[in-house]
Amino acid sequence: MRNRKSNTPSQASENARKAMFRRGKKGVSDPNTQYYIVIGGFVAVMAAVGVYMFMNPKESLLNRQVIDSDELLVQNVQNQFFQSGPNDQFVGYTMNDARKFFNLGIADSPNLPSCEPITDVELPDSYDFRKDEARKNCVGEPRKAGDCTAGHVLSVVSTVEDRICIANNGKERFRLSAQDAISCDETNFNCDGGYVTHTLDYGRDQGFIREECFPYEGKNMTCPDQENKCRANKEQYNLMSYCVVQGPDAIKKEILQSGPVIAPMSPFTDFLTYKEGVYFPSESAFKFNGQQALKIVGWESSLQGEAWIVENSWGTKWGEKGYAKVMAGHQDLGLDFIGI
Repeated sequence: MRNRKSNTPSQASENARKAMFRRGKKGVSDPNTQYYIVIGGFVAVMAAVGVYMFMNPKESLLNRQVIDSDELLVQNVQNQFFQSGPNDQFVGYTMNDARKFFNLGIADSPNLPSCEPITDVELPDSYDFRKDEARKNCVGEPRKAGDCTAGHVLSVVSTVEDRICIANNGKERFRLSAQDAISCDETNFNCDGGYVTHTLDYGRDQGFIREECFPYEGKNMTCPDQENKCRANKEQYNLMSYCVVQGPDAIKKEILQSGPVIAPMSPFTDFLTYKEGVYFPSESAFKFNGQQALKIVGWESSLQGEAWIVENSWGTKWGEKGYAKVMAGHQDLGLDFIGI
């Protein structure tokens, strides 16, 4: 049995003095306390990111949920130019599920007609179709694809709507039926994808009808056997022609002169959850096979460089109310090459 060591009076006094000193220090405010809290919080977040990435290296990316709170945290810590967030287009989807939305392309043939060069248009540093006073009545709400691979159709009908409105000096803007083109164009694959040029050919040969004649359901639907009232009354809008412009300056001039254009972009996983800012692929993102068809409505220049302003087809709860700013000149994205 060990003997308890007793304190002498002088030791007890010294211990009491030290205890009082410690209690006194607790009441003193350290001017760097908030700084320590911020730094500590950042370190904690980075530690959480590190643990998450360390524990999941073998997890199949394709089986991961698109809307994953841990992954969104990782993306937002890594990114300086854009932020990620949830949206209602991809709730319940895995990355593997989302792949189907890119089963589309611009054309199945390289032989596309070129537009006549535009030479008499001076390019401003920034332009936004949505803010153009002369065209403000021609701006429509971005569409939502739902559970249908329809970017090749939704981008086309939205662009055609804009241009009909511009040609009529903004007197009327109405919606065209994307469902009619999805269900009745036998050269594409209904809600399983297709080509932008096939949709344009359908608009040239058969014409587009108004939304109310065949409302959008976002699913495979049989083309009606009987002619709907729009076609029966010859109320369709036939394209005269379409053509391709190549390169950033030509795309910008076309938008200034005639309105928005359709353009392809290579999709990456983090584009699915884009929320705001200037997008470009993160180092941890991977590229899907296929393309996404977007509508370019303008561009802007900033300290971060130049960005395209695009309308997507994933609803107004995706991105900046259905729109995104995408870094220009990024070779992996391919958004600078052509516009239709």
